[in-house]
Amino acid sequence: MKGIKEKVLRRNKKADLEALMKKLSEGFGLANDAISADLKLLSELEIRTEMAGRLESMLENPEILLNSISDFSDKYISAYLQSKVERYLSDNSKIIKDSFKTDQVSDAIHYTIVLKRDTLNNRIRLLNFIGDYRENPLSKKYPVFFQFEQPAVLKK
Repeated sequence: MKGIKEKVLRRNKKADLEALMKKLSEGFGLANDAISADLKLLSELEIRTEMAGRLESMLENPEILLNSISDFSDKYISAYLQSKVERYLSDNSKIIKDSFKTDQVSDAIHYTIVLKRDTLNNRIRLLNFIGDYRENPLSKKYPVFFQFEQPAVLKK
């Protein structure tokens, strides 16, 4: 009886893994060939590749999967927002002498900016981005900060 139960459990795990790999194959066109090849090895020869092994461990421990999804989305969202900020700064290059990303604390995105002419109007022009961004739901988890510095301070 114990042997039959183990076979059924193995078969269910294999079916779950195959179903997950098929969903991934359908959902991610770029990785489709790799996933299809791994799925074929798993289905026909019961050979588990590295990807299949990782997916199987995720099925057994969903927290790993959730953490992986969270890490991936954090990196993707952060990269997207950094790109958006850099594009905004680039669009305002007429008033910016220099700008650079400073060390990131948690999920906050922080840029130091040196203006060509440090005037209230130039600061307000750039800070409009921050004001508009705060209306975005992402701003709670991924805040964006601009810090204005004088060229002399940066030389030290």
